[in-house]
Parts: sequence; C-alpha cells; structure tokens
Amino acid sequence: MHPDQFAAALIDAYPDGVIVVDDTGQIVLANPTAAALFGYDSDGLIGTSVDTLVPPEFRDSHHARRAEYSAHATI
Repeated sequence: MHPDQFAAALIDAYPDGVIVVDDTGQIVLANPTAAALFGYDSDGLIGTSVDTLVPPEFRDSHHARRAEYSAHATI
C-alpha cells in the first residue's frame, strides 16, 4: 500500500471528523464522520470549497483568515 493510501485509510477509520484542504481551500479529503456531520455522503465533500461549510455570515472573514494562515503556514 502506498503511504498516501495508508494515510487516507487511517483518516477514514478515525472516529472524529477530519477534513483536509489544499492551499486554495478545496477539500481534498474528508472522512465519513466529517461528511455525516455536515450532511454529505462519503465523497460529497471532495472538491467542495471549505468555505461552504462555514455559516454565511462568517464566510468572508473565514476566507481571509484561511488566506493569512496559508501565507504563513509552516510544517
């Protein structure tokens, strides 16, 4: 099993909701628990903007905060 596949399998099995987004805010991975929490099927969140999960009144500020985080993120 490729390491990326192994990591995805671990995240899928995790009992809490996990969402992974890329630097543009697109959801690239979401486990079934996260999908269920937001009312989606298992693959329904993939490719969606994470901003759609934020209440409308907070979307603009969330987008700005996400951009600020991405600009200064370190691993």
